[in-house]
Amino acid sequence: MQSANEGFDAVASTQSSPSEKDAANQSVQLATQQASTAFAKKGGGPRTKRGKQKSSHNAIKQGIFSRVVLLRGESRAEYKSLLEGFRADRKPQGELEDQLVDELVMNRWRKRRVIIAEGAEIRKATEFLRWDEMHRQHDETLDLLRVALESRSLIHRITKPEILTKCLSMLKKLEQSIDENGFDEENDRVILDRLYEDSDPDTLEGTIKDSHSHWLNLARSHASGGDQNELTSPEQCKNNFLKDLKHETRRLKAYRSEQALTESRKMEVEALRGNVPDSPQLERSLRYETTLDRAFDRTLNQLERIQRARKGQPSSPTSNVNAST
Repeated sequence: MQSANEGFDAVASTQSSPSEKDAANQSVQLATQQASTAFAKKGGGPRTKRGKQKSSHNAIKQGIFSRVVLLRGESRAEYKSLLEGFRADRKPQGELEDQLVDELVMNRWRKRRVIIAEGAEIRKATEFLRWDEMHRQHDETLDLLRVALESRSLIHRITKPEILTKCLSMLKKLEQSIDENGFDEENDRVILDRLYEDSDPDTLEGTIKDSHSHWLNLARSHASGGDQNELTSPEQCKNNFLKDLKHETRRLKAYRSEQALTESRKMEVEALRGNVPDSPQLERSLRYETTLDRAFDRTLNQLERIQRARKGQPSSPTSNVNAST
């Protein structure tokens, strides 16, 4: 049978000596240090794209509102800079003060968005004004041109630049034809009727169509042996009509120049008017800005009261930020 002393010696033999324990602890510490050093050399931190994206927002303390207010295309870096600026200025302590500063930043960010939207409204009304007006006039002119071609009369619709250009082109074609080939009643009438068919017969001034009839009849009379005056010879009648035709062309070109100048001035005035958004957009922006400003003041007052109470300072009087403007 084993004695008590023998049992004690057996247990003692299974335990390490103090020197052996120290050696083991040192080995564990050395391994830990080596692992930490190796991890540090590798750079540490997340390595996946998702992990890096997540850790990139760590500097935004209490960033719950950044996920709410940021829209696609808005800069997270700019929001972060605004947030850090507010935090440096207000120096919040504790969860409640942190969230109140976040609300202030969220409010200013939304107001920034309103200002940007207001600028976009102004740009839309000014930068694209000429483009929109050009296309509007083009579409409107096409409709008028179809009507005018059906009624075969254009001269009374020259307030539209495209129709005026069409009239000048037709007069140029008529001038070239008569200059090269002389009067051709059938072909000449096609152009003249489309330009002047519905002219008022009671007007004091005649039209190019009337001038054409006058000189054509004199040329025929001379050719048939009637009036043999040199002033009524077919060649002279042709030249006289071409002179009237050129006078009409100059008149229309002068009108086109005046029209272009007037349209340019009108566009300048419209562009100046566009520097302020139209009433519905302006009223909406002003209402939204007013709402944001009131919310900002309420939050700022609340934050200041809490910070004063934390510092043991007397609370400042509460201002009424709901007063109507």
